[in-house]
Amino acid sequence: MTDPDSRASADLDLLLGILAYQLDFVSRDQLLSAARQWSKDRSKSFDVLLIELEILTPSLRDLLLPLVKQHVADHNGDPANSLKALSSIGSLADDLRRLGDDRIDATLSRVGGDAMDAHATVDAGSKTETESRGDASSTGHRFHILRPHARGGLGKVSIAKDVELNRDVALKEIQPRYANEK
Repeated sequence: MTDPDSRASADLDLLLGILAYQLDFVSRDQLLSAARQWSKDRSKSFDVLLIELEILTPSLRDLLLPLVKQHVADHNGDPANSLKALSSIGSLADDLRRLGDDRIDATLSRVGGDAMDAHATVDAGSKTETESRGDASSTGHRFHILRPHARGGLGKVSIAKDVELNRDVALKEIQPRYANEK
């Protein structure tokens, strides 16, 4: 059984990698390649491995560390809650699960396996984001939320991947708290 400190450390490492991906500091392939190596040898933290592999520069890592710290603080100091709140992790989580690493799997399952699925709803305090929208198409859900863009009075705009057109789009929706009002 993995001790809680080790789990929290793995959660923080994974959070750093995912935030690096979301901020476009690393590509999806680079992140998955590094995670594959990291799952075989955990003698180094994930950020050190990313630097050694020349995927991430030390200066970008130095920008990421306070973001990770703040993201965790914003989610009750719990790295698992912080991971739950991330958008655009659905299909990335699937790829990470395919690595077959017990600690990565444990992290993903602890943060709510369903919350990481492509159709799951993730509740981050007062913010609610969903990973996919639209009518089911021949390949599943049409829109996959990549990241929030803006929020206004009644609506919110997200950047989403339209899987049928294979391009990024702006997706405007009514905020869930107003959806059922008459």
